[in-house]
Amino acid sequence: MQNQQKGKFGEKIAKKFLEDRNFQIIGENITIQWGEIDLIAEKGGRMHIIEVKYRTSLRHGRPEEAVTRHKMTKLWRTAQIYRRQNKFMRIPWQMDIIAVLLDKKTSKAQIRYFPNISFDRGFYKR
Repeated sequence: MQNQQKGKFGEKIAKKFLEDRNFQIIGENITIQWGEIDLIAEKGGRMHIIEVKYRTSLRHGRPEEAVTRHKMTKLWRTAQIYRRQNKFMRIPWQMDIIAVLLDKKTSKAQIRYFPNISFDRGFYKR
């Protein structure tokens, strides 16, 4: 499975995770000027801009550790453009991370959800 296919598989798992928790998915793989938004969901009148990271081993660290400060800055800019273009500027919003770690032997996924990420979160690599 190539990286892009792996990413899509991870996003499918994350989407199911959100739907099981009563989130409504309103966008997937949104590509605009600055970058891409993996998932956009809504729950309780709040928009969630979600970065999904998927791994099948810990050889290169936990999935969430791949979300650098640079990546979050790019996601923030992309989210601002998306919100402006779609007239969502007055809707409360936040950025979240969903980390998916798949055990290839058992085909079970460990899913970690990091809601409302801020730039001072401790797991960013510099």
